[in-house]
Amino acid sequence: MPSPYTPSPPAAWTAEPGGSPTAGPHPTLPAATGNRATAPTTSRTTSTPSTTVTPSGKTASTGASKPTLSATMTTLPACKGGDVVTGTSWNVKVPDGWKCFEETASSVQVLIAIYDEGMDVISITVSTAKDAATACGSDLAKQATVVAQPDTIWGGKTAKTAKVTATGIVAQARCVESKGTVYMMVGAPARGTLDSVVSTMTTVSTAWVWK
Repeated sequence: MPSPYTPSPPAAWTAEPGGSPTAGPHPTLPAATGNRATAPTTSRTTSTPSTTVTPSGKTASTGASKPTLSATMTTLPACKGGDVVTGTSWNVKVPDGWKCFEETASSVQVLIAIYDEGMDVISITVSTAKDAATACGSDLAKQATVVAQPDTIWGGKTAKTAKVTATGIVAQARCVESKGTVYMMVGAPARGTLDSVVSTMTTVSTAWVWK
């Protein structure tokens, strides 16, 4: 029987000082309003994504309609588990059981955001912070409780890592710098557990390839 659960749209979790997180049933996505070192990978005035998807060849599963993130949208490519999503400076294989959000708010520079059947969410954005330590440290601490965790590896690079808690949402954040650009990955559960989401974040981090 189809689940009656209907997710409410997650709000942007700002990366700049003075932002405030918005409560919701699953994690919010960190806003990235610009790229401090390189041109943004996506245009904010176009509906053409900068990413492409190589299908896995598997048939997409059917079920509840896909969630959207905002009333103002920029289209992102569809994906499912096993697909390879390719951006301007990276590519990654989508974990089994996860799908891409096909739309995202134009004010949030989301590179990829994926969700599973339980509406757990993992999103990756470009951060405006000066470095990875600031992105996953003092910047997040202005809007949430941040507890530093041991460094993780993201695409072969050392990522600053933190447990983040705000308005009832508990998430993990990973931040890394590649070629002068700071990237942030945030994952949090809705129906699942944080440990499960962190495990999938590690799968994504391991599969991630920087160009």
